[in-house]
Amino acid sequence: MIHPFYAKLKEGYDVVYAIRQTRKEVWWKQWAYAGFYRLQSKLTNIAKPIDSGDFCIMSRRVVDHLNSMPEESRYIRGMRSWIGFKQTGIAYNRDARADGDTKYPISKLFKLAFNGVFNFSEAPIQFITLIGMLTIFVSGGYLAWILFEKIVYDTAPRGFTAIILLITLFGGAQMMAIGLLGEYVLRIFFQTKGRPLYIIKEIVGK
Repeated sequence: MIHPFYAKLKEGYDVVYAIRQTRKEVWWKQWAYAGFYRLQSKLTNIAKPIDSGDFCIMSRRVVDHLNSMPEESRYIRGMRSWIGFKQTGIAYNRDARADGDTKYPISKLFKLAFNGVFNFSEAPIQFITLIGMLTIFVSGGYLAWILFEKIVYDTAPRGFTAIILLITLFGGAQMMAIGLLGEYVLRIFFQTKGRPLYIIKEIVGK
């Protein structure tokens, strides 16, 4: 693929990445990869091409910007999309491995997936906050219904109803508090990455 990659680079593109149309792997891995890429595109805040991996050709200025980013848990394909510039993809069919064994076992694949989501997304923390809010809402609604039955019909359930309600209510409040704390931690996390606010593509004139 080096020749079509380099031809696109000569046309003025800064990043030319590979898009896998087919891959010779077991069916569950194919499903897992396809599902992850589509879930990631929904969760993250970058427009990362679906089914594109690390394999690409990049201009020197993109490489320099990548190397200047100080973050430690590096998800290259996400960082590459975040940098921007003129990018395009080339579709190809990935053949089976000719020799050797993969250096990415399941544990490393999970680590890569977590880096891809957590480095570019606020969705996990927002999901916790949303679950906490929904739990409080449902508990409050159920509490109102129990009070209504008790006052109007005097048929409210007896026993552990109050304890269950309190546990659910405080559990929702705790989840919401964790989510709010997570929002502050997220801002610290993204701040410590030290990414630039913008990247200068070219300087015109003096």
